[in-house]
Amino acid sequence: MNPTIPKFNDLIFLPAGLYFIGLAIYVAAIVKARGDGALLKPRWLGAAFIVAGLIASWGPAWDAMNPGTGGIYRLMLTRKMLAAHVLPPLAALLLLGGMIGLDLHTKKYIRDHFGA
Repeated sequence: MNPTIPKFNDLIFLPAGLYFIGLAIYVAAIVKARGDGALLKPRWLGAAFIVAGLIASWGPAWDAMNPGTGGIYRLMLTRKMLAAHVLPPLAALLLLGGMIGLDLHTKKYIRDHFGA
């Protein structure tokens, strides 16, 4: 088995683009909610883009961390390429956690300032 190692740009740009789009949609919905006093449903469209980026980045990360063949695959990678395999899914999980925290904070803000 000779796995094909993807290029650095292939590992980074698709998930990063999806993360950027999702974060932009989510932040726009949160900013509007803070002005209007009502959370909008499209904020979850932003979360869906983050999840799509997580799914897109999971395959290369699994190739590098697979208990069976991941050790051999990791030997063929430089440190930069290993980071490009592993960091995008971690970034997605951090973004999702931050989105949940911001959502809870915004709900509290709306309840305190708008009485809803």
